[in-house]
Order: sequence, then structure tokens, then C-alpha cells
Amino acid sequence: LPNHSAGTFEDPRLNLGIDDGMHFVATTEERFDVIIFDSTDPIGSGEALFSEHFYQACRRCLNEGGILCTFSCSYHMSPWLFREMLESAAADAGRPVRWLEWRGQALDHPELIQVPESAYLKGAILQVA
Repeated sequence: LPNHSAGTFEDPRLNLGIDDGMHFVATTEERFDVIIFDSTDPIGSGEALFSEHFYQACRRCLNEGGILCTFSCSYHMSPWLFREMLESAAADAGRPVRWLEWRGQALDHPELIQVPESAYLKGAILQVA
């Protein structure tokens, strides 16, 4: 990746963690301004990344006003179900959560009305007070 990162990995502000996401947010004492994750499928090894416990742990790790960026490209979870999951987790947050941006797929990944599974790319950018 050195040719693509343009020195990003050498930036002292970067804290790149490669770990089991659920384990990391559940056990770290660190606090972050931004947490970004791109979840796998909500079944099997990635199931924990779609749980309320995971989102509670992420909120605990965010500084006040922190940004949570969550994305999924799983056709197992519709955009509506993904959004409903986030809204449910936010309702139980104990801290205000604000939608900053909802992301869907670009025009080069068409969503076909007759094929609901074609709406598989989705994401949210949230701010946690």
C-alpha cells in the first residue's frame, strides 16, 4: 500500500488497529474522535459487529462529539434493516446520536426494484454527543 497511501501510515496521528472489532472496542480504554468500520455479513464471524453490544462499546470509546462511520456491503441486510438497527441502538445510547450522512451505492452499482438484494451498499456517518 505505500504507493497508494501517500504517507498516511507514517502520520503520527494515525492509530491503525487490526484486531477483532468486537474484542477491541469491548476491552480498550482508549478514546477516539473517529471510529470507522466496514462490517462483513451479519452472520458467522461478523455477527457481533451488528449487535447492540458492539454499538454500545463503540459509543463508550468515542470522545464527546465523536464520529462513528459504519458501512456494510452485505446483501443479507437491507438498507432499511441497517438503518433500523442503527436507530434502535441510538435509542438506547444514553447519549444523543445525530445523523450526519446516509450513504448508498453509486450509480455504477444499480439497485433493481425487482431484486431487493441489489441494494447492498449502505453506510451511515453519525455523531455521538
